[in-house]
Amino acid sequence: MDKIKRTLLYGGLDKETFNKHKDCITENDIRHLTIYLLIAGTGFGLLWMASLVTNGFAHTNALVYLVTSVLFFIQFICLKISIKKCGINNPVNTAYVYTFATILYFESIYLTTLHPSMPAVTYIGILLMIPLLFAQVPFVTIICQTIFVIIFCICVSIFKYPEIAYIDIWNSFTFLIVSVLTMSL
Repeated sequence: MDKIKRTLLYGGLDKETFNKHKDCITENDIRHLTIYLLIAGTGFGLLWMASLVTNGFAHTNALVYLVTSVLFFIQFICLKISIKKCGINNPVNTAYVYTFATILYFESIYLTTLHPSMPAVTYIGILLMIPLLFAQVPFVTIICQTIFVIIFCICVSIFKYPEIAYIDIWNSFTFLIVSVLTMSL
């Protein structure tokens, strides 16, 4: 039971070691976040430009790509201002980590609703990727992921064809379990 508690609350460390290194972990996450925001903002900007010259599903996604790109660049600017004014270990900066994840989850959920006859791929990738990007408390990450899996399942059951919704719901719970196990090892 103690090992499970340490894994969920302190990433496998004992409480004292975790608290000793918490500031370093936060600094590392925030530094990585600044890089991820630039990469993601640029990547979605490039997807937006490419979607303007194509037909098919990419063209349908153009507005989503543009909005996501703009949101990431706005978040990057806000994060840099927050770091400059309040320091890197400001709790607001940790909120930016969850904002980044939230934008990716909602973007991928919305994209899957735009294509009711296609299984979700982006969402599953996001579900697996987010916990690997940041060293946040596993319990909080698991709760966040579970909430987004529930939101995803509700959305696909409303907007997708039933046979596709079934596959997406099954995959979302399967990959949630894989993600939780990956964080726990």
